[in-house]
Parts: sequence; C-alpha cells; structure tokens
Amino acid sequence: MIEVRLEALMRERGVGVVALSQRAGVHTTQLYTLLRKPDRVHLRTLDKVCRALDVTPGDMLVQREDC
Repeated sequence: MIEVRLEALMRERGVGVVALSQRAGVHTTQLYTLLRKPDRVHLRTLDKVCRALDVTPGDMLVQREDC
C-alpha cells in the first residue's frame, strides 16, 4: 500500500492547508482530497505540492506493507 505523507510533512514545516494551497497554487479541496482520499492523485497537483514543501515525490509517497 502506498501512503501519502502530506500531513506529516505539513506538520514538520509548520504549514496549514490554506497556506500550502496558496503557496502551491492549488485549491484547498485538492489538498483535502490528498489528505483524506489519496487514491486518485493528479501528478500535476503532486508536483506543485512537493515543490511548495521543497520535497521530492519520494519524500511524499512511501510504500508500506499491508497488515
């Protein structure tokens, strides 16, 4: 299973959803979707969010073993 680490990265950087949406140039709805139901991630959105947080997609996405 692939896990999106958006919430942890936002917490580490002390940035909220509204501030990140403005910095990344994406709508807050897109961020909430990425936080809550990340099964359909647009690569363009992922790229913008990664750039705004100064991370790579490899930092954002982690593969976990299913329990």
